[in-house]
Amino acid sequence: MFPTENTAKGRVMATVASPFSEEDLVKAHSHSSHNVEEVRRSPSAGCFHCLKIFASSEVAEWLADGTVLCPYCNLTQYSGPCRDTL
Repeated sequence: MFPTENTAKGRVMATVASPFSEEDLVKAHSHSSHNVEEVRRSPSAGCFHCLKIFASSEVAEWLADGTVLCPYCNLTQYSGPCRDTL
């Protein structure tokens, strides 16, 4: 999670600048579920949670709906092909 700060209106905003636009992040997130076939076709993939980038061949587990699990943190917050996603 990014460091946050409270704004004058009581909202919380990220203080770390992302090199990606909101559009890029929405596009990447659309590849984070039902993605086992997409991941198998790609040489690499990455995890939104632990931020690791790894060879798609490292993926050994996925859910019944075809959503792959990260081989490092075992969570489903996962993006398919890194090169094609962003």
